[in-house]
Amino acid sequence: MGARDSAMANTVEWLLRGEERIVVAAHNAHVQRWPCTLADPPATPMGMYLSDSLGDDYRVIGTTSGGGRTLNTAELYTGAMFTDLEQAEPGTLDALMAASADGLFAVDLRRLSPADADTVRAARRQRVHGLSVEIDAMEAYDVFVHVPLVTAAEPDPGAAACSPPEVRAALARTA
Repeated sequence: MGARDSAMANTVEWLLRGEERIVVAAHNAHVQRWPCTLADPPATPMGMYLSDSLGDDYRVIGTTSGGGRTLNTAELYTGAMFTDLEQAEPGTLDALMAASADGLFAVDLRRLSPADADTVRAARRQRVHGLSVEIDAMEAYDVFVHVPLVTAAEPDPGAAACSPPEVRAALARTA
């Protein structure tokens, strides 16, 4: 992950030489300003590289979710492309956000009251691909968007046709 995220950060910095600003869409584990604890030892994500180089100009919008279906990263190539997303563990950032309001909402962590910031800080774990990993949301993100229910995407046949053979084979098993 470290080499990949370093390369992604270098690409973003290269793009910024010709643009005033850009939006980068990636998984929370890549955009966060916090070590990614999916790896052992923890890896430096793209977001930490960009935060170091861009300073206050780097803004991070993270996401949490309540439930639904998500990409099955553990068994993608077995033909099980999507899997049910279990309810978030109590005490996680996902569970806190799910309990905070009904429906889709966003919260600007930079504008929270001290008491609300302490509540967010107390949620020291976040769901990542069905796992629960350590996080300090107040350090890692600026804004959160909570999606109460995520749904599986429909694979794009045109994109699939341009994919490597092993991806096309995995997609064919899910049809």
